[in-house]
Amino acid sequence: MDLMMIHLIFFKKYSYIIRRFWYPHCIIVGEWNLVIDPSLDTFNYLHVNKPRARQMVLNMQRELNLYDVWRVLHPDDRHHTWRQRNPVKQGRLDFFMVSSGLLNTVLKSSISPGYRIDHSLISTTFNLRNIKVGRGVWKLNNSLLEDDHYVKIVKNLIAETVGQYASFPCVCSNICNIEKKYNSVCY
Repeated sequence: MDLMMIHLIFFKKYSYIIRRFWYPHCIIVGEWNLVIDPSLDTFNYLHVNKPRARQMVLNMQRELNLYDVWRVLHPDDRHHTWRQRNPVKQGRLDFFMVSSGLLNTVLKSSISPGYRIDHSLISTTFNLRNIKVGRGVWKLNNSLLEDDHYVKIVKNLIAETVGQYASFPCVCSNICNIEKKYNSVCY
């Protein structure tokens, strides 16, 4: 399987997970290895890189009302987060996307030179003091643990969820490591 296909499969799975567990206050950040706006975010590219993966990210951005923080704050700036020396090629492949509910909390977003690497550092500062939260901390009613029917439902739900993530070994191994470390998740 070629690298382009692996990239596409990754974005399909990633997009599915984001949609399935969507929360209105969401920050997604990373090295996306694609650009949102080729006219502003590339230099010396011959064509749009990973067009199908890019389209998936654009669809996810539109459907979930996500915003590219750097582009919102710097609508016309041409800064890049990745560079290649020979031939010279640059692109803004690393970026923050935030949900509309958090966009008004963004104070600044910056791109800084990286040291001895081909990617720049990206950072975004949020003011989360005015975010409205729920009533407080949720607490489990411990008497539910004595209810056999409830315990059976929870065990089945955990097993079903672990089964859904079987194709994501890092998630499943983390669940297993938590279980071994704390010995508190038993199903």
